[in-house]
Amino acid sequence: MLTSQVFAVMGGTATDAQVASITKSADELLYDKDCGGYRLNTDFDEVKLNMGRMFGFAFGEKENGAVFSHMAVMYANALYSRGFVNEGSKALMTLYEHSMDFENSRIYPGIPEYFGRRGRGLYHYLTGAASWYMLTVINQMFGVRGSYGDLIVEPKLTADQYDEEGRCEITLNFRGKRYRIVLVNDGRKGYGDYRISQASLDGEDQPIIDNLPRLDMATQDSLSAEEVHELVITMA
Repeated sequence: MLTSQVFAVMGGTATDAQVASITKSADELLYDKDCGGYRLNTDFDEVKLNMGRMFGFAFGEKENGAVFSHMAVMYANALYSRGFVNEGSKALMTLYEHSMDFENSRIYPGIPEYFGRRGRGLYHYLTGAASWYMLTVINQMFGVRGSYGDLIVEPKLTADQYDEEGRCEITLNFRGKRYRIVLVNDGRKGYGDYRISQASLDGEDQPIIDNLPRLDMATQDSLSAEEVHELVITMA
């Protein structure tokens, strides 16, 4: 069952070794690329109408073994937060690619509540899963988040998510200011293989901590709220 794995990983109950074991088991028992990714559970082989919603649907529908978008995204978020970047990316990107594949999902682009047995998206559009997806992309994949008012950038992009020039960027608001955050990774290294070597905000160098894969930038209260401020982070 995916749900119990998610909260063990997200809550820090599982050790790193156990997380690795969980991802291996989830890939073997729950992953179905043709249906959008990770199913909620394996087949119970019976329908129990006196046991609640999970047991009251045919396998592959709703809470009984469907690829339930909300839990699949939470699984990705949990993996990213524990440093299992490739595994988290797999969960997110499989869901995204299947949602965008109209011939199989039969939906307009977006996240449905779940994908049924034949991979069709149903109950479009689920705001909870969409919110968790955006949260995971911004806070975990791009690694942009706040900490006691400061801006933290800890990119967890996979090597293939940078363009041919080794660049990737995101534009967002933080504490009333608009930032364009440009990540420069000439070697297209993955998370764990690089450190932040240089950072500049609107052309002005920012202090970095040597040998860390993240930037901690103090609050910039003097910045204009009307302009887009460019933060360029170089990784080596």
